[in-house]
Amino acid sequence: MPGPSKVQIKINALRRLAKEYNIYKDEEIELQGRLTQLETHPRDEYEIRRAQQVFDETRKVKEQVAQQLKTLVGEVRKLTGLKPEEEKQVTAGLEEASAALQG
Repeated sequence: MPGPSKVQIKINALRRLAKEYNIYKDEEIELQGRLTQLETHPRDEYEIRRAQQVFDETRKVKEQVAQQLKTLVGEVRKLTGLKPEEEKQVTAGLEEASAALQG
């Protein structure tokens, strides 16, 4: 039995990165709320600095994942000679990736 095609591997990577991007996006929103709450109701200065550091790191990783996702979308679009079933999968993968980046 042959392994997954190059196209299938790229599609799976697109889906995985889109999911990862959405996780970081949700985490960023959650951390922003926590940071705002800490700044509004000051407690320990260290806790505020640590929350800011975690927020900044999350934002940085989210941007890196977004760049990887954009690069992979470009690679998938460059693939030519797709079979009809692969074309449907590529379209679905690209739509998921585009939705993640826009949402």
